[in-house]
Amino acid sequence: MALQSSEIKKIAIGVVFVLLGVYVYFSNFRKPLEEKQKRLEKELVGLREQAKAARDQIARTKALTAGATAAEEVFAQFEQFMKEGAPVAWFPPQVEAFFDRHAIKGVETRIGNEERLPEPDLAHLTQQRWSVRIPQVGYLGFGVALAALENELPILEVQSLRLALPQAGPEFQTVEMAVSTTLEPRD
Repeated sequence: MALQSSEIKKIAIGVVFVLLGVYVYFSNFRKPLEEKQKRLEKELVGLREQAKAARDQIARTKALTAGATAAEEVFAQFEQFMKEGAPVAWFPPQVEAFFDRHAIKGVETRIGNEERLPEPDLAHLTQQRWSVRIPQVGYLGFGVALAALENELPILEVQSLRLALPQAGPEFQTVEMAVSTTLEPRD
């Protein structure tokens, strides 16, 4: 069965249409789909990076929240030791009462300078400096009292300590301490 010229033309036209259809498919439908797929893959990479950054931020926020809760508890404990009124009215009697409980008498407390704390988070607090002098104290009794001092009075920090032996005898020392307290500023 031989093909006639009209049939060959029909087959050729059919092949041309099939080739044209394939060309149109790849140029007009397939290529835009591939470009869209590449664009979406790039967007997906960006979104994955954003999601990772968001997860990291959530983790940092949770850690900060946990730290803030602990800091609030510490600050609440800290605030319970801050008293109302001028520190010169309540701090010297508080120090004297502390040392009296440890059988140390004759404590002299003098006020020093006051300054704001430099840390930005603590800028609303001030630091008051004091000079504490004990003219006659036993070494062991003072050591025990000093160990308990900052634990019982958390707003107090011993800045410096000087022990001197008096001429009278080595069993008693003269103690001079520079301490500071952290307070809320007076208005």
